[in-house]
Amino acid sequence: GTLKQFLRTLDPALFVRVHRSAAVNIRHVRELTITATGGLTAKLSTGTDVSVAKSFRDELETRLRAVP
Repeated sequence: GTLKQFLRTLDPALFVRVHRSAAVNIRHVRELTITATGGLTAKLSTGTDVSVAKSFRDELETRLRAVP
């Protein structure tokens, strides 16, 4: 299946798409870093860095601001 189909099975309050091939649990995002080229990377609690596409950046930032 596709990532879009898979995301339908997950809790939309916790998971957000950040790239055409990636989604993250917003509770595991520890840091956002702007890259040298102006892109954005999300560092997860596992230490993994995930690239954030421009088209998904606003949604991720909005969702992170709403996390208690």
